Amino acid sequence: MRFFQRYGILFFILALVMVAYFSGVSFNEIFESLIKLKPLQILVLVSGFLFISLITIFGKKLLLYFLGYKVRFINLTLIHFASISAHYATPAKIGFPVTVFLLKKMENVPVTVSTASIFVELFVSMFFTGVVGFVGSAIYFRDEIRSFSYGLIIFLVVFICLGFLIFILYQKSKKVKLFFHELITSLKLLTISKAILYILLHVVLQISLAAYLVLVTYYFKGSLNLWHAMIAHSSAFFIGAISMVPMGLGTRDISLIWYLQSFGVSSSIGISVIAIQRIMMTGLGYLLGLVAAGIIGVHSMTSNKKNRWTC
Repeated sequence: MRFFQRYGILFFILALVMVAYFSGVSFNEIFESLIKLKPLQILVLVSGFLFISLITIFGKKLLLYFLGYKVRFINLTLIHFASISAHYATPAKIGFPVTVFLLKKMENVPVTVSTASIFVELFVSMFFTGVVGFVGSAIYFRDEIRSFSYGLIIFLVVFICLGFLIFILYQKSKKVKLFFHELITSLKLLTISKAILYILLHVVLQISLAAYLVLVTYYFKGSLNLWHAMIAHSSAFFIGAISMVPMGLGTRDISLIWYLQSFGVSSSIGISVIAIQRIMMTGLGYLLGLVAAGIIGVHSMTSNKKNRWTC
């Protein structure tokens, strides 16, 4: 974990250098475009990040409510950002078990319920971005669709292998059987109408992310419509997620730049967009995660173990 905390930003900068070099883009041009952002534009971008975060957190709260548990919004906000910092600092998705642990510790949510919540959230997110990315690539990039298909195949293979491993454990362990029995019981609480409502909220989230990409591109004098932004963001997110690289460094960035260039955005603007998105979405999210983790740690040390959190 310490390795990625110390060298994650350096790795990102090196990835940008490589992309800029092979694209023939001057770093002076990128730097000049970044410093030309006005204070009001920076404020709008920060506000956009916070708005997207609020939608994400509300989606988590709604999903847990559908599964039978009311969690406090402030606590869920702390858990959300703390798990983000864990995601960004480790090569695996450590943020998920961190979320499960903190929900149990802070809100007394059973492990099976929080696991069910994460499973639904992850499945909907990966399915939506995978489908949008695949359909968009099939429409606009028929010659390159093979590379995206490979990503889908890898995802399906990993999913099947995990299913097979779970099946073996399910047959051999009574504890695993009990865990999955409780997990399935929790998932049954999510009726079709509730699932549709959650999916609609997730669609709003994805549209907001695409609109954010459009806005950032516009601030750098580029042009990108919402549908193209949806395809670019969804494809890059999906590719970065299945790569298992912390923060999707390199894989998500290169993918997004390629899609932006394919939709008519210049290389210099594309790299500037990547840089400001990483500063806002990744950098600010990681810093808030460290703050949230610190708050959680302080409360953990000062509060009575017998009492629940009162944040």
